[in-house]
Amino acid sequence: MKKFFKIGLITILSVNFIHAIKFDTLISDLEKKDLSITKIKAQYRQFINIVDLEEIYTIESEFIYMFPDQLRLEIKEPFQQIIVVKGNNLYLKNKNENIIYSTLLDKYIKQNTNIFPLIFSKEQRYNLSEVVKKIGLKYVNEEEKYYVLSTRYAKGKVYKDKKVGLRPGEIRFIMWINKESLFPEKVSMISEKYIIDTELFGFETDFEVLEDMFVIKKNSETKIIELK
Repeated sequence: MKKFFKIGLITILSVNFIHAIKFDTLISDLEKKDLSITKIKAQYRQFINIVDLEEIYTIESEFIYMFPDQLRLEIKEPFQQIIVVKGNNLYLKNKNENIIYSTLLDKYIKQNTNIFPLIFSKEQRYNLSEVVKKIGLKYVNEEEKYYVLSTRYAKGKVYKDKKVGLRPGEIRFIMWINKESLFPEKVSMISEKYIIDTELFGFETDFEVLEDMFVIKKNSETKIIELK
């Protein structure tokens, strides 16, 4: 019995060690990739399931990011909205309204946590390796096309156990990173109250940057309203 226990323990430790090596290598590769990116654009689709209300919403969007801190986010469905970020300043315009709303980026992120986690890190730039480390994601599996990372987070603490079900206030994150491109193509956020599945596609890092990409058009009658 002791012999089998020792063999089992050695096997578990070996598997964990292999996972640690793969994760460290992946983080190193992501850091190199992040530093090489000066511009990026992609489309994403979010499925937001409000569990209590049994309601599902779909958001269709695309974004363009320019190093170090410029972003254009265009939401196409279920409403049409343009968000432009320059530094810590954010400007928002709804289609068919001649109003531009302005606020600070960090304030907006706190109120709309589902929009920016993969686009901006705390440094306000595209930095996937930092996002992975900040959330506490760890390597858990490998599929044909993807590295699969996951973690469980509740009340300020990261959990690594395999507990069935969710703790009160717990959020589980799962991320699928394409092995070849090292871009995150799928992300799931799961809690007792909501499930958010995000698909990202059409990544480009070589394209022409037009002057008006990071400007919301306005005229003499456009109202500027500061959001509090």
